[in-house]
Amino acid sequence: MPGFTPDDIEPLGRVPDSTALDFAVTRNGQALGQVRVASAHYLALTGQDVRAYVAERLTHLEAHIEPAEFESALQAVLDL
Repeated sequence: MPGFTPDDIEPLGRVPDSTALDFAVTRNGQALGQVRVASAHYLALTGQDVRAYVAERLTHLEAHIEPAEFESALQAVLDL
């Protein structure tokens, strides 16, 4: 399976009462799920591309866990 790219990650907004951000995850235009990035504020402040960070983490996770477990995690809002 090809890895994720920043284009597969779409910002959904800030999580209320936190510095976390939620992102929708797609592949080839198909919605796969959602991730929550608790460190998003820190990443942005240090000049990192949060969408690229999410894509890299998802690519790594997808390569190292069972497909059904990965799919289930995305559907349950995966915390990164």
